[in-house]
Formats: sequence, structure tokens, C-alpha cells
Amino acid sequence: MKKLLLVLFASVVIFSGCSKDDEESKNIVGTKWKSIISGTTVELEFTTASDCQFKYSDNYEVTYTPYSYSHNHPNVVLNPKTSGKAVLNGAIDGNSITITNTYTGQQIYYLTKQ
Repeated sequence: MKKLLLVLFASVVIFSGCSKDDEESKNIVGTKWKSIISGTTVELEFTTASDCQFKYSDNYEVTYTPYSYSHNHPNVVLNPKTSGKAVLNGAIDGNSITITNTYTGQQIYYLTKQ
């Protein structure tokens, strides 16, 4: 009887340790995040395991800004691929991501997962 209880207990511990849903929710490759700020649509797409891009669009033009990134859930560090752009920090909280400019320390975007 003790062996049976031990086997049942071990099974519960093994199967409850980490679910597939938890692992999938931490994978951000292919995800898109969006916000509309003063008539400008801001989108962030994680295109590969190391690259992402911001897309800014309004009634007049569309601009893309490429970044490389590192991800250690829930934190993301975005490094610009073009000069003159700031390094950005992201904090993922469920279906939202807050983006902060590391140079100014100001929160610049609050985007929701699409």
C-alpha cells in the first residue's frame, strides 16, 4: 500500500511540474502586439528567436524600425539595428507588454497581444 501511494504521489509531482501551456505562453516568436496612440498605430512583431520590428503607421506613412532582442520571460531587451535609436526594455504581463526607453527611463508604449 505504501508503494502504491508513493507511486501515485510521484506521478502527481511529475505531471504537475510544468505544463505545455506554460511553455507555449512564454514563446514570443510570431506574436504581434499593438496600440493606437494619438492616431498612430504602433505594432511590435517578434519575427524570429532574435529579431523583431516596430511598425508605426498613420494616415500618411508607414515606418519600420528593426531590433534584435533577448528574451528571459517576462523580460525582453530590444537592441536597435539602426543608429540613433534607444535600447528598450519590455515587460510582458499576460496579454500586454510595457516598453520602456532605457535612456530616459520613461514608459513609451503599452501594447496588447493580437
